[in-house]
Amino acid sequence: MKYFRLTKSALRVCLMLYALSALVMVASAQRRPAAPSTPQDDSLARRERIAPPASIACPRNNLTSYNGKVLVYRRNSTHTFIRVRTDWETTEQVTIKHGKRNNPSHWFLLNGQSFNASDWSQIESRRGRLRPGVRANIWVCDDGRNPIVDWQVRTEN
Repeated sequence: MKYFRLTKSALRVCLMLYALSALVMVASAQRRPAAPSTPQDDSLARRERIAPPASIACPRNNLTSYNGKVLVYRRNSTHTFIRVRTDWETTEQVTIKHGKRNNPSHWFLLNGQSFNASDWSQIESRRGRLRPGVRANIWVCDDGRNPIVDWQVRTEN
């Protein structure tokens, strides 16, 4: 059986090419996407993890958030249904049960602050009709309690 014999210099070149390819693989695995720089990339900027408001009592290990544009909003006397297209490109939905006597605003926040009776006009154009383009951070605890909806409304400066 004949063996192919490499010279020392050919062996060095092969080892250097192997090491170089390993470095390229490691570098490409560690590469991070660039920060968004155009309006089209704005949704990528929203993908950062956000901290829940202090008013949410659910343990952090049991808490999930759906952050994105509200697609469907239906409110009646006993419950409020919300479907959101998340910044992570999933579609999620929640139902808040509030009974005939309760107002769903108990489970609402506005830009991280308590939701007041005067805030309805910032999220609804009329009763039960959400304003176009409204976003929300919806906090869901895995123990079955009602979700908390933090409506994200741009404020005028």
